Amino acid sequence: MELVTLRRGESEAVIAPGIGGGILSWTDRGQAMLRPAQPDALRFGLPRGLGAYPLVPFSNRIEHGVFEFAGHRYELPAISDGHAIHGVGWKHRWTVTGATADTATIALHHPAGELWPFAFDAEQRFVLGDTGLTWSMRVTNRHDRPAPAGIGFHPYFPRGGGLRLQFQAAGVWFNGPDSIPMRHASVPAEWDHSEGRAVGSTIIDNCFTGWRSPALLDYGTHTLTVSADALFRFFIAYTPEHKDFFAIEPVSHMNDGVNRMHDGVDHGIHILNPGAALQGEVHMALARR
Repeated sequence: MELVTLRRGESEAVIAPGIGGGILSWTDRGQAMLRPAQPDALRFGLPRGLGAYPLVPFSNRIEHGVFEFAGHRYELPAISDGHAIHGVGWKHRWTVTGATADTATIALHHPAGELWPFAFDAEQRFVLGDTGLTWSMRVTNRHDRPAPAGIGFHPYFPRGGGLRLQFQAAGVWFNGPDSIPMRHASVPAEWDHSEGRAVGSTIIDNCFTGWRSPALLDYGTHTLTVSADALFRFFIAYTPEHKDFFAIEPVSHMNDGVNRMHDGVDHGIHILNPGAALQGEVHMALARR
């Protein structure tokens, strides 16, 4: 399995182009900044068991894998609770197109097909700098007509004792029993992280709207500040019970956004003309105390 190792000072990041274009690990002074890859992730090539992976050309779920666009009905393979999830980028091998000691660029050409009916090219760039790790993505519509598109970044973080998560958002989508957004409302008090809350004090797996970058992860011994371009105004927080990790995901659109484009809500889905591109950047800044 091809891996690309980036080093800068005492930091090291390992990129796994062949496992969905994900990040196998990021450590600083030997300490894990991202969740260590799950035991079988490398052995069996399981992207969702890595430290992070890309979301392209959509984030989170599409209800039952079905949507309509420009007068056509499309059906995607449904794998998670009967829904399509997290795009298709993580399902493919990516190709290394450039690498230095502390940077790597990988690319994916996706032809129109069963997984996604519109052809696109995607490129990820990773930069390990003095202040932390930067991830960026560009997706370009290679179809012969307009296509819906969105991007996002799905990092997992270790869940240490005393960890606090702080972020600000204007609202949140409440899910139905099938994990599909049902109702939008103000952030309830028990989900309000504007002043910081201990991770695990409330269990959430929801899409927040009007996210005002950055988000702060305070581990006591160090902090990670996750900032993102304005494109990523949606923010998914996932704090499962009885797990040693959690996820926060800067994304460009709401869950099931392709099915909400005619509802009059702020869905965030972009319609790209042939040859047009969508791009954005996320930076995870490390500060030690």
